[in-house]
Amino acid sequence: MLPKKNRLFLRQDRTIFLKGKRLNFNHLRVYTYPSQVGTRFSLVIPKKVVALATKRNRLKRIIYQEVYNCLKKHRFKTANVKLVFYLKKPVLEEEGFKAELRKVLTQLC
Repeated sequence: MLPKKNRLFLRQDRTIFLKGKRLNFNHLRVYTYPSQVGTRFSLVIPKKVVALATKRNRLKRIIYQEVYNCLKKHRFKTANVKLVFYLKKPVLEEEGFKAELRKVLTQLC
């Protein structure tokens, strides 16, 4: 689980979708936007993409764990940034998805 200081609450801040930079990958779309308070993360997994809540929660745990590991090992290129991970395709293989996620995070780190 991410520390509270690294979580981004999307209900309070929607500008990232309107003004943020968009990076597209195979399964993920990543929105980035400068922040004044530090590096913050959020995650969006639509019901249309993954119908079962148990699978959505599993994917959330996987993504948050990889982000947490990246935070522990490295610092991001820009220390003050907001990141939103948006899942745009269903995930069929967890291992392939983890590899793609690590590749995305190394590009951002």
